[in-house]
Amino acid sequence: MIIITGGHLTPALSLIDELHRRHFTDIVFIGRHLGQEEPLITAKGIRFIPLTAGKLYRHFSFSAIISFLTIPVGLVQSWVILRRLRPRLIVSFGGYIALPVCLAARSLHIPIITHEQGTRVGLANRIIGWIARRVAISWTPTRSAFPARKTLLTGNLLRSAIVYRRTESPIDRPLRQLANRPLIYVTGGNQGSRVINQTLLALLPQLTKAYVIVHQTGSADFNQFSALKLRHYFPFSWLDDEQVSWCFHHASLIISRAGANTVTELAFTGTPAILIPLPKSQQNEQWHNANLLTAAGTARILFQAELTPLKLNREIDFILSHQSRFRRHAAAARRLVHARAAGLLADLIYDQKILPD
Repeated sequence: MIIITGGHLTPALSLIDELHRRHFTDIVFIGRHLGQEEPLITAKGIRFIPLTAGKLYRHFSFSAIISFLTIPVGLVQSWVILRRLRPRLIVSFGGYIALPVCLAARSLHIPIITHEQGTRVGLANRIIGWIARRVAISWTPTRSAFPARKTLLTGNLLRSAIVYRRTESPIDRPLRQLANRPLIYVTGGNQGSRVINQTLLALLPQLTKAYVIVHQTGSADFNQFSALKLRHYFPFSWLDDEQVSWCFHHASLIISRAGANTVTELAFTGTPAILIPLPKSQQNEQWHNANLLTAAGTARILFQAELTPLKLNREIDFILSHQSRFRRHAAAARRLVHARAAGLLADLIYDQKILPD
């Protein structure tokens, strides 16, 4: 048995798919209590164990105190779980949820492999990196954050639906008749983005005259946007992997935050993008992520502090009127990522001689 844990679900699911392709299914996932991971994990036939884990905040507040006091609870829970299950390996995808699991694994002499997705490394991942047997990284600049002798560049793991795309998706059917119109896909991540949503709202009557808009709103704003009766506008609370893949491969433009997984998938598909970095991301990580694509030539950055309907509309017009210029750099963007990252990480796991061939 191996245990997979961590707060970054997309690459974890990619690894699970890869291990399933290799006919290894003895996997347990430890994730956040009351998080969104459980239904996605259990849908793949994987047992999910919730964990109460505290987070180290960089500011002082009542919630930070409560979270700090929860840290010992997560450590004790992790130790009990690992003692009971006796896994042969822990695979960590970082974050505060993975730290107590890895610390407990270290005390029980269970080997750890950790994967870092971001362009900036947080405190939890730095600690895990020092106690892990091997460290897999997604981007060359993060190599210096970990011991060189055990660090390997695998790249960030892409969703299998992005790599092995189907020619059709359920989202394709209502849009097929609109194929002559450019498609804009707008997303704020799984939770949606209130700031992006409300900025888009002011533009929708104008944009839908020329473009098809597929909008992933998040659950909080879905009712407001689903009540709009606009032609060529398709709001969704959430899209599954196949639907997201279809949008990434068919869109003329994507408007999005700049999380590590989104940037990796945009680099792979080469889709032109307007990236609106989350201003409160750790170590300004989303800005650094977005810079990877602006340097490659497939994206432009629009800072949230400067986000207005007028500026967003100007950026949309600019990219769509220079589509060939941005598409020309797709190959440069794709060189940033490793399409076989999931396979490389699985190879690393098997190289430890822990799992049966």
